[in-house]
Amino acid sequence: MTKNFKFVLIIIVVLALYPAHVISSQVKYPDPHRFDNDIKSFQHWDSQNAYPKDAILFVGSSSIRGWKTAESFPDLPIINRGFGGSYAADALFFVNETVIKYKPKVIVIYEGDNDIAGSVPPSQAHEDFVKLTDTIHASLPESQIICLSVKLCSSRWHLRDAVIELNNLNQQHSEIKNYLEFVDIATVLLGAEGLPMDDLFRPDKLHLNDKGYAKWSALLSPIMTEQYAIAMKNGQ
Repeated sequence: MTKNFKFVLIIIVVLALYPAHVISSQVKYPDPHRFDNDIKSFQHWDSQNAYPKDAILFVGSSSIRGWKTAESFPDLPIINRGFGGSYAADALFFVNETVIKYKPKVIVIYEGDNDIAGSVPPSQAHEDFVKLTDTIHASLPESQIICLSVKLCSSRWHLRDAVIELNNLNQQHSEIKNYLEFVDIATVLLGAEGLPMDDLFRPDKLHLNDKGYAKWSALLSPIMTEQYAIAMKNGQ
C-alpha cells in the first residue's frame, strides 16, 4: 500500500466518523445583505404608517410574503414581514428589524423551505430554527411563537425526506418549550394518496395559490387565536 493511498484511506475514515453537526456547521450560506432592500422597504412603510400594537407578526420566506394575512385574518392585528428566498439564518440576521422592534404577542414563522432547497442539512436547518426562536424568546419572553412546518410540493418532491426530517426535529423541539407551538401545515396540501394537490399551487408547483392559502388560514385561525389569548394573558 502506497503512502498516498494510506493518506486517502485515512481521510475517508475520518470523514465517515466525523460528527454530522460539525460537518453541517461548515455550510456556506448566501449573503443576508441580499435582503437589504426588503428591510429598507419595511422601514420606509413603518415611517409612513402606524402598525398595530400587540400584533400577530408573520415572518419567513415567500410562503409568508405571498400570504394575504391581513385579509385572511381580518379580526386580528396582523403584521407581515415575509421576505422571499430567506433562510432561517436570514430571519435571525434581521430579527431585530423584522420581529423584535414590533414587540408582537404572537410570532408565526415559516422557514426551512429554502434551507433544504439550498442543501442545508436538516440538522443544521433545525439548529438555525432553534437559534431564531431562542433569540426571539429572550427578547419577548411573554410572546408565543408558532412554528409552521415546511410544506411538501411537487417541484421539491425529491427533497421530501429532508423536509420530513426537519419538520420532525422542529416538532420535537417545540413539544418541550411552552412558548412554541408547532403546526403541521403540510398535510392539508396532500391528497388521499399522500401526494401534493397541485391545484392548491401556482403553476410553478412551489408557491401556493389562493385555494392553498385558504387551507392554511382555516387550519391556523383557531390555533393562532388560542395562542394570542395565551400571550395576552402572559402580559397581564
